[in-house]
Amino acid sequence: MSCCGGPPAPVNTVGANRSVVQTNGLPINNQPKPQQNPIVPTSPQGAPPMIPNPQANGNVPAPELHSVNNTADTGGLSVGIDFGTTFSGVSYASTKFFGERTRLVLNWPGTDEHFRKIPTCIIYRQSYPGQKPQVVSWGIAAKRRTPEPGEYKCEWFKLYLTPDGQAANNPDIVLPPLKTPQEVIVDFLTELWQHASKVITEATGSVQELRKATVVMTVPSAWSAAGCQVMREAALDANIVVSSKADDLRYKERLHIITEPEAAAVHAAATITHPALQAPNSFILCDAGGGTIDTAAYRIVGNQRPVELAELTVRSGGNCGSLFLDVAFEKFIRNRLSGHPVHLDLPSMRKFMHDFADVDKLAYNGTAAEDAGSFRYDCFNLEDDHHPEIGLEMGTLNVGGKIMKDEVFSPTIAQVIHVIRQQLDKNPGRRTDCIIMVGGFAGSNFLFDQVQEHFRDRVGAFLRPDDCDVATVQGAARYGMELQRGKLSVMNVICPKNYMMQVKLPASEQDVQMRPSYISMNNANTRVCDKRLLYLAVNGALMKKNQRLESEFCKYATSRADSRFTAILLVSDETQVFRYTDQSNGKELCRWTVDLTAYPAFQRHFNANPNMPAYIPFMLGLEFDSAEVRGTLLSPGTALQPAQVCGQATFEYL
Repeated sequence: MSCCGGPPAPVNTVGANRSVVQTNGLPINNQPKPQQNPIVPTSPQGAPPMIPNPQANGNVPAPELHSVNNTADTGGLSVGIDFGTTFSGVSYASTKFFGERTRLVLNWPGTDEHFRKIPTCIIYRQSYPGQKPQVVSWGIAAKRRTPEPGEYKCEWFKLYLTPDGQAANNPDIVLPPLKTPQEVIVDFLTELWQHASKVITEATGSVQELRKATVVMTVPSAWSAAGCQVMREAALDANIVVSSKADDLRYKERLHIITEPEAAAVHAAATITHPALQAPNSFILCDAGGGTIDTAAYRIVGNQRPVELAELTVRSGGNCGSLFLDVAFEKFIRNRLSGHPVHLDLPSMRKFMHDFADVDKLAYNGTAAEDAGSFRYDCFNLEDDHHPEIGLEMGTLNVGGKIMKDEVFSPTIAQVIHVIRQQLDKNPGRRTDCIIMVGGFAGSNFLFDQVQEHFRDRVGAFLRPDDCDVATVQGAARYGMELQRGKLSVMNVICPKNYMMQVKLPASEQDVQMRPSYISMNNANTRVCDKRLLYLAVNGALMKKNQRLESEFCKYATSRADSRFTAILLVSDETQVFRYTDQSNGKELCRWTVDLTAYPAFQRHFNANPNMPAYIPFMLGLEFDSAEVRGTLLSPGTALQPAQVCGQATFEYL
């Protein structure tokens, strides 16, 4: 925002709580003092300095930052993959081969034409019951093909990974027998990657460059960490990243998952020249795709190239992409022709849907002339072809323009407007300098005009790049190119949820009075309070990208074999910070497990005292990217040396 300047003031902050907590024993040092405020923990001795937290009405510790080290540009290959609900695409970049420009995979099986993206569509054949279905076609060829008996045409299967799964607002999705949604995703990604690999290898002339490439995949902003983990596992199962040599043990780290609006914002900021896109202005990026609408707000930090961005508010989105226009149109046709089933068979509906999706959906402008006119759809069957009372005239279905607007277009457009308004309302009292529209749905003039009409009093400019349909996939490749230079295109992110754990802490008098049923004696004969909440990160917190938040824990280990520590990581969308689990609506996200076998303190104790149980202190680090959450096991540092990573945490999503 040009009238404000400077970095955004954090609406919340992150708690790197240094209290030593446990789930099965007693914290052994640095305990927090008894708290007068039941919501906000006090800072124990030796904890980071306190930063005001207006939402929590108190203080939480300041985050400890771990930034990416700058490295020289090696010119390595970066590949971006946009696996979309309706269309998917692949881009690639390398300063060594192509300079600063990104390239798109344009040649695809099933056509001699060039396409920037292809349908996310795959067809399986099951020759006999019980046989594992086999892929027979994918992409453009699958979209154009009519399935034969025993074949299954799968589309929109990405929607299974949305936070609510196959929600009521999602269309029915066909899956072949004996195939899970994750397996279908793996199969499609395998076909996509095998073809893209050939194209990219031909362009670079090097197989080895591709084997060691940085790969960046994009996901909707509303996806949970569990959905991102499924996507990561699917990409690994599809061999999108592989070991490039015998000692390449960390090859999986070359796969990065970021949000779609973040990738699109990187591309837009790097390629669009407009007065509104200058520091310290802010903009909202709206990625209007086939399945989802994703929005995020960014501030431009500095005018150097490449542009650096900082996220301003929590990202938001919804399932109201362009395919829901198809769903609305199909529902309208079925209602209009409900008394004439000859026009509702499969070939007839396919023709209606094809004519709408390929012609009218993006060409529609919502003008007064269109309202006064009509849309005409030729019927596949010529029987029962004349019923003027429902618009069926001599084998053609006529749909009034105003009816088309009210029943097909306006409901979905209204949902998109609502998602954008939600994002604008997160930054009240400030005028946004620009809204950038990207994604295939952004090509709709009606959508673009409606966005301008609703928000022109709150937004300075409205931009839609010519390559809006592939901004996300090109931004992913550009993001990977900057990673190889040791730079982060987006410096700061806003934590989208509360991340917390249920722990035991020494019981205060307040705990005894408020939750007497939670009080018990632990192994050290100390009074503790169960079902306390430890906040690792707070909803709305401003964090450095890839920041690691460190918290100290301890485990009561009875023997060397008792080396595993397991805790449940909870998430919530609440704006308050609570003391007890029964005050929060937090949901279980994953089971967080670390093995202390190789942990130095664990080894030292049981090497010296093989048969003596002990409390083993250790640290866990939680790292946040724009989409993923990662855990690490840390050995406590000193005043002169930071904590050292000595293992990885395993997340089992629930």
